[in-house]
Amino acid sequence: MSEEPPPPGTGIAEMLSSLRQTWSTAWDVRALRKRVAALADARTEVLADIGRTVYALHEKGKVKNADLVRDCQRVGQINEQIAELNRQIEAALTPRTTGEMPPATLADETELEADQSPAAPPEEPAEAKAEPGGEDAVEQG
Repeated sequence: MSEEPPPPGTGIAEMLSSLRQTWSTAWDVRALRKRVAALADARTEVLADIGRTVYALHEKGKVKNADLVRDCQRVGQINEQIAELNRQIEAALTPRTTGEMPPATLADETELEADQSPAAPPEEPAEAKAEPGGEDAVEQG
């Protein structure tokens, strides 16, 4: 038996229906992923709150679990490093008020050698070079 060709326009209608279904599915999946991301963010916030609570209890000596104590000690070490770096930032931003010049950073540490040629006498100003009786002299008479 031979199949009859579909009526004109049927292929386009099926294609549009399939396209609508694909877009609908994609939209639904996007909405579900958005809800998953929001719940994951909420979970992260709750875990952070739990961590802050445990750390506060640790600082009061109320945490006895070895795993939690170890993790709280790591947090304490990180806090100390942050505090030290903040002190360094403050020191770098605080203007020096001692009146002392900061030491120079030199790229070349080669020692300076003494100049072997005798020092030339300093030049005299032009006014001192004018000779008596020259153009600048005042006539006496």
